[in-house]
Amino acid sequence: NKEEFVEMRNVAGEIYGSLAAIKYAIANHYPSITIYYDYEGIEKWANGKWKTNKDGTTMYKGLIQKYRKDIEINFVKVKAHTGVEYNEVADLLAKRGAGVVDED
Repeated sequence: NKEEFVEMRNVAGEIYGSLAAIKYAIANHYPSITIYYDYEGIEKWANGKWKTNKDGTTMYKGLIQKYRKDIEINFVKVKAHTGVEYNEVADLLAKRGAGVVDED
């Protein structure tokens, strides 16, 4: 619900989902975390391979750099919409949260 992220649409959700998982792992003293993602910007912005030319991507890259002082962060790309179980679950939960599909 931050106006500057509205134009980013689902990418904002990908960013905030990744950050929430990392914050959880740090709070629970995990030594490392692996983020499985289907949108390649999640890894490319974090690792400096893509420019961060929007407020949301700049914020994301900065937080990843900050969090890397406390936890090892790894990334694994999965293909979207190919039946990868937890990727499909994440997509369904995101759609429910956005009110795009019913709760059933």
